[in-house]
Amino acid sequence: MSFDDFLGFCFKGAAFIIAGVGLLLFLSPLIIGLTVICVFGWIAMKVSGWLEKREEYRRAHRSLTLDEIAELDRSTHTPEFEREMKERSEESLNRAVKAAEKYSRDLAQNFGEEQQNAEPETALDDEEEEEETVEKEYDLSAPLHLDNQLTFSQKEKLYAKGYQVLKTSAFGDSGAAHYWVMPRYNESKEHAFFCYLLKAELEKHVDEVELHVTSGPDVVVTWKGKKYCFDVETGKSLKRQPELLAKKFAYYQKEYDKSFILVTKRTLKYNYAKYGIVITRAMIKETIKKLFRKTAKQPKKRRKK
Repeated sequence: MSFDDFLGFCFKGAAFIIAGVGLLLFLSPLIIGLTVICVFGWIAMKVSGWLEKREEYRRAHRSLTLDEIAELDRSTHTPEFEREMKERSEESLNRAVKAAEKYSRDLAQNFGEEQQNAEPETALDDEEEEEETVEKEYDLSAPLHLDNQLTFSQKEKLYAKGYQVLKTSAFGDSGAAHYWVMPRYNESKEHAFFCYLLKAELEKHVDEVELHVTSGPDVVVTWKGKKYCFDVETGKSLKRQPELLAKKFAYYQKEYDKSFILVTKRTLKYNYAKYGIVITRAMIKETIKKLFRKTAKQPKKRRKK
């Protein structure tokens, strides 16, 4: 390459560089403007998202009105839903009755075969008569029974009526025992057990105790002109209906003087702490005792003559 060609190449390169710098200076306001627009657009999106979350939180923690609660109850318990649940309950009961009848027939058949080779009557007959007397005296209409206090025939009758067996420790201070529980409308046997347990413990201290089935708190107590409510939570609604849960407990705190939440598992205590006063099964007796402690009358002092 000659010297003249080298100079020509250098001049061309310089011309391209100068043209590029000029174009950049010409377009710089446009680039800066686009950058500013993008930054402000990103900030606006973030602020809008934050405002939407804040509005959702406000709606979730807003107290329900009585009309909204009534509408919510109507939408949940539609005639179709109640009819379906009734049909399912009847079908389950029929299956249980058929199973109990079949079991009774098999038992009677086996007993008949054994009776042919039976020995002469002994003192065992007196024990059987005594057991029948105990069965007549024991009331099977209660919704909760301890398994070890029942005879075999009584368990058969409870099974035919739709009772379910639950193994649990009532107050968490002893080993687990078996209980026969009658679940109410659309509830689990664990939820029903702790509702009955709460009612029984409260009735030891308070006269006015109400047990609700489908709407409102599970147990309501009226004492000295004040109203207290207890709600049993198994943790199922915590993930399934968090917004409804927050509205429900906000309404309870507004309508009742004190609202208590009994969690069936100790691990759920901190999950429900934001909704009200949380107690575990181990705290039931002590909480009720402190809350409804009856003040003893002080003896009158004799006046000195």
